[in-house]
Amino acid sequence: MKKIISLGLSVAGLAGLLMAATVQTASAACVKNVAYGDKLNIRTGPGARYRKKGAIPRRACGVRVFWGNRVGNWLDVRYAGVRGWVNRRFIGGSGGGHGGGVCKPRVKVFKSGGAGSWFDPFWKKAQIKWKAKRKWRNTVRNLYGSRYNKWFRARGKVLTCTKHYPGNAYVCRAEARPCR
Repeated sequence: MKKIISLGLSVAGLAGLLMAATVQTASAACVKNVAYGDKLNIRTGPGARYRKKGAIPRRACGVRVFWGNRVGNWLDVRYAGVRGWVNRRFIGGSGGGHGGGVCKPRVKVFKSGGAGSWFDPFWKKAQIKWKAKRKWRNTVRNLYGSRYNKWFRARGKVLTCTKHYPGNAYVCRAEARPCR
């Protein structure tokens, strides 16, 4: 009787370890190669013949991919609470060597500029905005490497400037999720 109980406990422990390993292999990725105006279908099984369960918008990031559960070219994913299967060619990988298209956490930088004269406030603001984007790119390059520092590929871009009195100095904020 003790052997049966200990065997049951060891099987339960092994199942717990396997579930923990599955959780550890999950990573966030982005959708790629989806046509404009189209969505990526989430299916109930690993194949095009399975029923559609949900959809992921084009270029969406934050798709959880469970890399340990792939079947051929089909990946087990979760997006917005819906878990199912998508073809691998539509999903960018993680930073762990699974391909491109992944988005990193949001990076926020501030850049302030000196006071402009009364006749060039627009030029000063545009110059400080440009410097804020450049500072964002350099920060991302230092954090994640040169693959991620493209502003045009970033998601959730925010580039705002405010004028601070006295002195008429501008402070610009560049904030985005770097993607490759």
